[in-house]
Amino acid sequence: DFIILAGGHVPTQNAFFQDIGLKELLKDYQGVVLGISAGTMNAADRVYVQPEEPGESVPEFNRFAEGLGITNINVLPHYQKAKDYIVDGLHLYKEITCPDSMGKSFNCS
Repeated sequence: DFIILAGGHVPTQNAFFQDIGLKELLKDYQGVVLGISAGTMNAADRVYVQPEEPGESVPEFNRFAEGLGITNINVLPHYQKAKDYIVDGLHLYKEITCPDSMGKSFNCS
């Protein structure tokens, strides 16, 4: 009746969900799904894989991945904690996330 998608590293969790076919397993699920941190991010139709580790800010890093299709909104948790992060010498929100968000629905919480 209740599934919790917990936190972690978004692309690692996303790959795991793909490997086990979680999207298909949840297709007819009628219970409640609660996403926490990366679990919330991976619940989207198309997941925004916000850079968090060194090397993830480069243009070659795939910042969008197929998600579970539970919501069409990209939720970016921990904004107050991460708003001033620097990844690979770039300001996470001003120089990476904001340009990536153009034309998309992002919700920072």
